Order: sequence, then structure tokens, then C-alpha cells
Amino acid sequence: MRIAEQNVAHQPLPPGQQWTRELTLEVRNGEYTIHDTFDDTTILGWMIQTDDAQYSLPQPASPAKLMAIHGARLENHGQFDGKWLNEQDPLQRAYVRANGHEINKDPYQYFTISETGEQELIKATNELHLMYLHATDKVLKDDNLLALFDIPKILWPRLRLSWQLRRHHMITGRMDFCMDERGLKVYEYNADSASCHTEGGVILEEWAKLGLSGKGYNPAEDLLDELTGAWGHSLARPFVHIMQDKDLEEDYHAQFMQRALTNAGFESKILHGLGELRWDDAGQLIDDDGRHVNCVWKTWAWETALEQVREVSETEYAAVPIRTGHPQNEVRLIDVLLRPEVLVFEPLWTVIPGNKAILPVLWSLFPGHRYLLDTDFTVTDELAKTGYAVKPISGRCGSNIDLVSHDDQLLDQSSGKFADRKNIYQQLWCLPKVEGKYIQVCTFTVGGSYGGTCLRGDESLVIKKESDIEPLIVLKDKDFL
Repeated sequence: MRIAEQNVAHQPLPPGQQWTRELTLEVRNGEYTIHDTFDDTTILGWMIQTDDAQYSLPQPASPAKLMAIHGARLENHGQFDGKWLNEQDPLQRAYVRANGHEINKDPYQYFTISETGEQELIKATNELHLMYLHATDKVLKDDNLLALFDIPKILWPRLRLSWQLRRHHMITGRMDFCMDERGLKVYEYNADSASCHTEGGVILEEWAKLGLSGKGYNPAEDLLDELTGAWGHSLARPFVHIMQDKDLEEDYHAQFMQRALTNAGFESKILHGLGELRWDDAGQLIDDDGRHVNCVWKTWAWETALEQVREVSETEYAAVPIRTGHPQNEVRLIDVLLRPEVLVFEPLWTVIPGNKAILPVLWSLFPGHRYLLDTDFTVTDELAKTGYAVKPISGRCGSNIDLVSHDDQLLDQSSGKFADRKNIYQQLWCLPKVEGKYIQVCTFTVGGSYGGTCLRGDESLVIKKESDIEPLIVLKDKDFL
């Protein structure tokens, strides 16, 4: 029996060989036995897909009590009464400019999850990332599916080329989960322009150093190192322009990413808005130092660029209308992000998994999957029975979401600027309420794998841009219980 395996033989396979080892299969008295070639290993079993489940084992499940979120409190010694963040650090100073010396309304309140809970988050994040990629591939192969995403047709060839050439170039994203005794359910994947990295990787580390005297650790403590590694393995060019809007939150988010780039050996420059860019005599984009722009990491969502494309009639152009000059040197976002010679992170294809229209596609590919919620483009009979969340496909920051119960009662809603967008309808699965707050668990992906966890909390059922970041500590199972 030929097998393929990872992390065993660390050398290239011979040309034409697609397996790593050959194991002996013995048949005796109608029974099949596979013999391993290693003396110190045991073959535990194998997985088959079949309608007959007679000899199969159930999917392992974590004990419900270890999937809960608990509230806890620090002893109040006044350690957070004054200026407890280090404003000598430019990154922390930028955070203080935006939020003051605060993380949530009560810095002595924090939350805990178990090690088993964290392991389930790691497993779910890694598995779901691959499932989202599988769904993205299906969408980009089917014009009828792609049309559901409301992406201008003029960009479809660019999207497919981005997927073909850059599907492994994603640096980081964030998944939003509901986690409680019922298990884990993913709400969505912010694959394009995720945030909360600074809070999880730096601010909560400072909080833990100052306030946490007991057991446990911050599950985002290694996020900066993980991002540094991802950039080190990326194909980014030696100089990266970090593009951000003129926004206080984006100020520290951009600096956090710049720190990871610096640690990985890249040079970089942060651009605030688009006013620092212009064209040279050859029509190439340059910054105010005269340096050519050819590699970008952005805080802007791709949706902002798509909106600029929508403003131009698609029938008027045979290609994306990118400028190479302007009388007032006005540079638009699409003049940068859709320029063929500019390598953008995150790649254009991430607009697909980041669009909520991917959720019905996921459900159709993996119906009943333990991490997914039933989602459709219409209110089906099943959704009417469970209740549902109404979400705009390209909405962000918890905007324009309605929560409707099984008896058609409006449980909660949020306002925003995405009211005119197409909606999806997702099975109602409300957040747990812990210590008076509804708590959402967010995991970071870095290079396509789990990179850490943080919490968002709010007094309403819908987590929004202004919702608090909550301190989170992972405890060993016995300490958690």
C-alpha cells in the first residue's frame, strides 16, 4: 500500500513518484493488516467515505463544559488607574491616541477559556481556512456563482489571475466565531482587511504583564512573531508601502504590521491617505520621496476599490480604468491597488472568501458541517424555523445586520452604510452572554494557519466596530474547571 504523508521524510520525492513510503498489506483469513516500516509507531486507523457507517467511529467531540467561556476578575490594586501603557513605544503611543489607556470599560474584568477550547479553535481555524479556499475555487470556476458576489465583471479576469498566481500569498485574516457549550460555529471570515492584531498581540500582553499574577497566558502572545514568519516566507518585494486611511485605529494597525515587516527584514513606509502619491514623467506611481510603488500592504478593504470601479460604466472600458496621470495629481485607490505592476497584500482574490456570499456556497459544499451555520440567499423553511441573521454580502464592522427569531421577532439590529447591498440569511446562533456581555471569539489566520485568538464583547447581540476588546486568558483544563 502506497502512502503519502507530511513531516516524515524531509527531502524531495524522486521524479514521477507521488508517495512517500510503501507499506506491506497482509491478507489472512479474510482480515487485512497493514504493517508499518517504523518500529516505534502504531497505525491507529484510516478514514474512508462511505454510506455504511457500521465500523466507523464518531467524530471526536470536546466535552461541552470545556467549550464554555468563563468570566474572572483581577484584584484591583489601582494598577490601571493611570497611564499604564508605555507611550515611549511609538506603537503603544498610537494606540493611546486612539483609545487612551483603555482596552474595555472595566480593565479588571477578563475572560478565560480552556486549553481544550483553544485546541478546538486551532483545529477549526485551520480546517475552515481550507474549506473557504475550496469554496473560493468553486466560485471562480462558475460564472453563475461569481455573479452572486456583485463584483464588477470587468474585474473577473483579474480575480481569476490573482487566484491562479497568488493563492498562497495571503498574510493574515480573522475568523469570527460563536463558542460555548454547544460547540463552535463560524460567522464569517474577514480574509481581506482584518484588524484587532495590535490589541491581541501587544496591548493585551501589556495588560497581562501588569495585572495577571495567576496561571494562564494570552492566546495571541505570539501573533507578532507569527506575522514576522509569514512575511519572511512571502514573495513580497524588499520595500513595502503600507497604505492606510487617515484613521486613528488604522494608525496603530499599520504600525503593528510595519513592526512585523521590519522584524522580517523588509524596508517599509506608511502612507496616510493617498495625498503622498503622484505620477512620474513615465506614468509610474511614486511616493513623496520619489520611490516607485510596486509592493503594498493595505488597511483598506478591497470593497472600497470595487466601489470606485462601479462608479465607472463597465461598458465604457475594455479594461480597468487606471490613470497614469492627472492634472491635479489626484491618485485614486484603484490607481494603486489595480495597477498590474503593484503586488498587493492581501491579494485581490481574498475579496471572495471575505464576501458573505461565500457562506451559502460553503453550506452547499459542506452541508451540516459542525463548524458551519445553514446559510442561503433566501429565507428557506429551515431558516424560518431556526430564526436567522440578515447580513449584507459586502458589509463590514457589524453594519446593517438584523437578527430575527423563529417567531419572526426582531431581536437586534445595527445600522450602517450597506443597506443597499444584496443580503444573505444565516441560521440564528446567538452569542453567549458572560458577565453581562455578549462574547464573540475571533481567531487570526497567519499564512493560512491559526495565529492566535482574541475576544470582542458588547452589551448588544451584534458585535460592531466600536465593541470592546476583552482580555482573554487560556487556562489548563483542570484550572479552568
